[in-house]
Amino acid sequence: MNRRTALLALMALGVISVGFVTFYAKERADRRCFPEMPTATPATVESNQRITISSVGFLCQHRQSGIIYHLILDQAGTEPVDLGSIPVERDGSFSVSVHVPEKIRPGEVAFRITGSPYDDCRDTRSCISYGVRVTVATPTEPH
Repeated sequence: MNRRTALLALMALGVISVGFVTFYAKERADRRCFPEMPTATPATVESNQRITISSVGFLCQHRQSGIIYHLILDQAGTEPVDLGSIPVERDGSFSVSVHVPEKIRPGEVAFRITGSPYDDCRDTRSCISYGVRVTVATPTEPH
C-alpha cells in the first residue's frame, strides 16, 4: 500500500469514527432525557387530606405518547400504599391529586413514582428515586 492510499484510508476511518461517536452520543443523550423532578402542593399535609403531585415534564424536547406512571406512598415502618396510575402528557408533564390515607402517621413520607426513565438503571451507583418527600403534620384540633 502506498503512502497516499494509507493516508486516505486513515482519513476515511477517522470520518467513520467521528460519525459513530456523534451517533452514539446523540443516542445516549436521548436516553438521558429525564422528566423534571415532581413537586407536592402543599409541601406539608395532614393525613386524610388531598395533595397534588405534579411535574412540568421532560428536561429536553423529548415527546412520547402512552406513558403511564404509578404512584406509591412510602413511610418508614409501614407497607407501601398504592395510590394508583398517573396518566402522563406527551411532554412528560403530569398532575394528580390524591388523598393521603388516614392511617399515615405524622412524619416524613415519600411519594414514589414508577414507570419513568429513572427506573431504567443499569448500575447501582447512579440509580435515584423519582418522587417527592412530604411532611405529614399532626392533625389540628377543630376550633
